[in-house]
Amino acid sequence: MEPTLNDPKLRTYRDFAGIFDIGMKYNPWRAPGYAPVDDPCGIISGNQPGEHVDGAPKPGTRGSSLPAMQGPKWAAGSQQEVSWSLYANHGGGYSYRLCPRSSELTEECFQQHHLQFVGDKSWIQWAGKDESNRTAIDATRVSEGTNPAGSQWTKNPIPACYGDVGGSSSHYIPFLDNCGKAQFEPPLQDVVPPNRHHKKPLPGIYGFGVGAVGPVLSAEQFKYWTDLFSFNIIDRVQIPADLLPGDYVLSFRWDCEQTPQVWNNCADVTITSPSPVVV
Repeated sequence: MEPTLNDPKLRTYRDFAGIFDIGMKYNPWRAPGYAPVDDPCGIISGNQPGEHVDGAPKPGTRGSSLPAMQGPKWAAGSQQEVSWSLYANHGGGYSYRLCPRSSELTEECFQQHHLQFVGDKSWIQWAGKDESNRTAIDATRVSEGTNPAGSQWTKNPIPACYGDVGGSSSHYIPFLDNCGKAQFEPPLQDVVPPNRHHKKPLPGIYGFGVGAVGPVLSAEQFKYWTDLFSFNIIDRVQIPADLLPGDYVLSFRWDCEQTPQVWNNCADVTITSPSPVVV
């Protein structure tokens, strides 16, 4: 389908040669939520580094078929924190949705319960759950041209390197890969310094991530890029006040712009009755 998202402020990968809207024009982020998925909770992939864990369910296992687990309890009407992290930065943007555990876990079910983001800030947090190591960044939300109509999505706030490849921690691909620039303005320029030794001459967080194109040249480089991308992107979402109490599944959906990919993951939560108001 033709793109529904064309605002340059919402783009995460530039037009080819900065002029031609080709190559990535029909990738999922250009029409958020419209691309079909095989499973709204994801499918376990093959043996790519970082995408398979020994002892985990076999590649090809559907996330929606996994057994329920004990999750957190969220009160209807409350605001809750959600987070994700980047291994390979394919641009695009993301959303969070709910589906009752008693229902069939289909994309259609999750689309009926899209969650709204709270406010215009996200947070970058290193060091696991250490909230003292958390920094606010501006969040770019969009709810026009999305599916279902009016559903709210957030632009991936971390730019890749300039060029179609998006950056490599090990080498430079002429015309396609230039970490001397970023796809858009990197966040946290006053927090993360440049590092020319590791081919990152600009301040802030940007780059392709640990899953960089090509082999990493040294253990030192691998550690630098791993440490740089060892953060979570945190948002707050609004739990609808009229949501019936019960067991639910939370689906994270990331529509990429660089590639024709949709990444999904799910978690179990229990929705409880609204918290009483103390007067």
